[in-house]
Amino acid sequence: MITYKYKIQNPIDISKNLQPYNSVVRYAYNRFRELINAGENPSVDEIVRIVQKNMKHIEALDFTLIRYAVLKAASLKEKEKVIFGVGSFLMLSNSLLSRKALKSP
Repeated sequence: MITYKYKIQNPIDISKNLQPYNSVVRYAYNRFRELINAGENPSVDEIVRIVQKNMKHIEALDFTLIRYAVLKAASLKEKEKVIFGVGSFLMLSNSLLSRKALKSP
C-alpha cells in the first residue's frame, strides 16, 4: 500500500466554533448539576436534546460537536466547583503571587 502525504494548503480556523462550543459545555454542565440536585440521573442524550432545543446561536456547531461538548460537561459533572473562563486563571495567578509574597523576606 502506498501512502501519499500532502501539506495542508488551506489554513484551519476554528475560532468561529470555539465560543459556541464553550457555551454549550457551560450550559450542559449547569443542566447536569440542576438535574442531579433535583434527584434525577440525566443521560448525555437527554442533555443534548435540551441543548439543541433551548440554546441559540450555536448554528456553527453540528451534532457531533454539540455531543462532544456535552460529553466534556459530563466528565466535569462530578466536580463540585468548576470555574469557566478567565476566573480560574486569575485565581491561579493570585495564588502564585501570594505564594511568592509569602516566600520573599
